[in-house]
Amino acid sequence: MESYNNVLLEELIKMASKKDADAQAELCRRYAEGISVERNAKTAVEWGEKAYSRGRTDIAAYLGNLCMECKDVSAEYITKAIKYYNQGAQTNDIECLCKLSMFYHNGECGLVKDDNKSFELLLQALTKGAGSEDDFTYIRFLLGNAYREGIGVKQNFAEAVCLYVDAALKGYEEANIKLAECYLDEGKTEDAEFYIKKACESENSDVAYVGRELYGKMLKAKSAFVSDQTENLEALTGEKDRAVSEKIRALHDATERSHAFEKEADRLVHNAETLMKIGNYKRVYPAYDRVTYEYPADFRGWYNLARVFTNNFASYSIFPEEKYGKTEEAEFYENMAYAERTVQDEFAGMLASIKNMYVEGCIDISIAQMKNTLYNFFAQNASTDKIAEYVRTYEDKLVYLFEKRPCVVTALSLHLLRNILNNDNIRKYNEKVTAHNNSINAKIDQKIQDYITELAQNLRIDRPKDFASNAEALEKINTDEEYINQVQAYREQLKSAQEYYTEIENTVAYDFYEKDKFGSESAYAGYYPQNKNEFDDEYVDFIVSFADKCGIQMHGYEAFYTDERKNAIYNAYDLTSRAAAAQDSYYTEYYALERKYSEFDQNSDKLFVEIARALVKYEIAYGEYQKANDANVFKQMFKGREVKESIEGSTAMFESAQETVDSIAKSIIASAHDEVSSLNAKMRELYPKEIEHMFLCDESSLDDVIKARVATLKSQHENVQ
Repeated sequence: MESYNNVLLEELIKMASKKDADAQAELCRRYAEGISVERNAKTAVEWGEKAYSRGRTDIAAYLGNLCMECKDVSAEYITKAIKYYNQGAQTNDIECLCKLSMFYHNGECGLVKDDNKSFELLLQALTKGAGSEDDFTYIRFLLGNAYREGIGVKQNFAEAVCLYVDAALKGYEEANIKLAECYLDEGKTEDAEFYIKKACESENSDVAYVGRELYGKMLKAKSAFVSDQTENLEALTGEKDRAVSEKIRALHDATERSHAFEKEADRLVHNAETLMKIGNYKRVYPAYDRVTYEYPADFRGWYNLARVFTNNFASYSIFPEEKYGKTEEAEFYENMAYAERTVQDEFAGMLASIKNMYVEGCIDISIAQMKNTLYNFFAQNASTDKIAEYVRTYEDKLVYLFEKRPCVVTALSLHLLRNILNNDNIRKYNEKVTAHNNSINAKIDQKIQDYITELAQNLRIDRPKDFASNAEALEKINTDEEYINQVQAYREQLKSAQEYYTEIENTVAYDFYEKDKFGSESAYAGYYPQNKNEFDDEYVDFIVSFADKCGIQMHGYEAFYTDERKNAIYNAYDLTSRAAAAQDSYYTEYYALERKYSEFDQNSDKLFVEIARALVKYEIAYGEYQKANDANVFKQMFKGREVKESIEGSTAMFESAQETVDSIAKSIIASAHDEVSSLNAKMRELYPKEIEHMFLCDESSLDDVIKARVATLKSQHENVQ
């Protein structure tokens, strides 16, 4: 077809009319693609069929596709398409084999659904087809689907994974999606994560979209977010309470043994403690307040007032929505400050320890609460408006948490939340911009309408004979090119005089954290914690997924992964890459064995020579057996004993020949078992680490191939007669 590319259409038609197959094929292409002629699929089919009938069998797939395009015109085109696909399949045309496989799988185009046939066609395309590397990659992907779903073949997860890995390494990105799904189905979230991230990084928007969906699914599979976090929060609270209680008891015992306090002050403190023990909380505060009023130098009054405001240092309330009570934060810090100024040196250490444990516990609980809040937002699919409202409400306290405990949880949470707030503000600004610009355009449209009306009135006044009505004049203005250009120029003039606002692109990237400026108008950036113990890989996963769910692209989050996670990702990729290369090597050798045992080349094995000789004898014996049993021959042969002996003799000879062929076939199968087992052993020795990511065929995997070949050879020798 290439040599006819530049031939003029008229000349090409003359050549095609003289039964030039290449010219007919080129005409088929031109009509199919609308090259120098109006596109016409039916005419393309007509020329294609003529070319095919004169030897251009290489266009079978192209012709079949054209027929399918015309299937709505007439059902006969479907029949023709199947005919050409079948003929192309006989020459191992990959596209024809794949098309037929799809039709058999779906049971369409007149073909009965047959998954076994569908799988056989795909396997034929892989082992015998002629095509590009991309074609073979696609076929491996389709075969992976078949093995994964058990369509036309026994379900085999390992084989599916190997085929998908091979396709993915060759650049077929949808294979990353399938690999992720396979590993998620198996509960192997770490393996799934590797392929999900590759899918998310794809430039193919469809692949990236599915990858993001799978990312969320992977995170949910790792843990039941909200319930687990709530349990952790309660456990953390209980742990802090117990630790602080021990410190409180130690300070109480120490002050009880001390003689540093006045007796009347001791009496007032004991009275207040009694009120607390019996549960008369309304009078506890006034009792301790009296101590501070009458004995301001006694730290116990100030210290115990701080206990009152924190429910014995057990209420944590950086966030008011927490369920552990509400601390009067200002009063707590004020009373603790007075206690620290009046405390004796012997008690100063214990007092500071209690305060620090409470403050740190308060921060830890609030961090956990912030984390739990985000998990709830994720689980409830909260809107960015709701999240932004949360940020606005608690921004100062979020910053406070970060300054007190700059861990991964607070750093990434702030990164995300500030992005959400920023993006939310950008969205609201852009909405105002759109409304403003639309308002300008509406005013311009009105002015344009007035301008057109004025032009029409002037036209009617200037040329009353030509335009008797306003409708006629308006039609002239709206259809005449000169007037249209005049109106457009006026529109541009109006626009240029207006103040249009420009929308802000909804992308935000942060580079550095400026501690002194954060919390005002400046942007928050990523923060890299110094303490490796503060890393939480699963929380990093969660934040990235949550940001994506909110339509926000996180930047630099990879820095938050632990070295172990980074190494695991690298090692997983390295290992699967090496495993895929090893799998290729294995398939190369295995398919060579498959070809050997499907062709029975007498030059490759003496067993094939033996079966060839046995088949010659089988052919003769089968011929004699057929003659002896042929109904027409019986009528011409002697009756009685001679006939019976003739039949018995030919039957015995045929059965003996058949037994010989079957015996050699068993030897060939045994030889194939040995060779496959030897190949598998070789791979295990060469690739001890990669082997768990590879698929090795069972030693009996070639049995059906050999049996099918023997049956074919038998049939060929039986049909000779």
